[in-house]
Amino acid sequence: MGVGIHEARSLAGLVDDPAKVTEAQVERWAKDFDSGHMRRGLQQSLRTGPVRAAKAAEWSAREEEYVKRAGFVLMAALAVHDKKAPDACSADS
Repeated sequence: MGVGIHEARSLAGLVDDPAKVTEAQVERWAKDFDSGHMRRGLQQSLRTGPVRAAKAAEWSAREEEYVKRAGFVLMAALAVHDKKAPDACSADS
């Protein structure tokens, strides 16, 4: 999401393959979080895949406003969409 065009950054998260999204990739995206659109795209990209629970826990503890919000958005998405996810959210889950 390093592109300076807001719509392109939003779209990137919506069209990426969740199974192929990496931790390094979402950390690069997090540097560009500046609105709810970025978080919604990220939520779509992380609806499945290995990094979603870890990022939810990690980001919700960070200081950057939009990164922190993204962590809570991911927690909410997990609670609603992943019925097999554990109730406790930690970087180890």
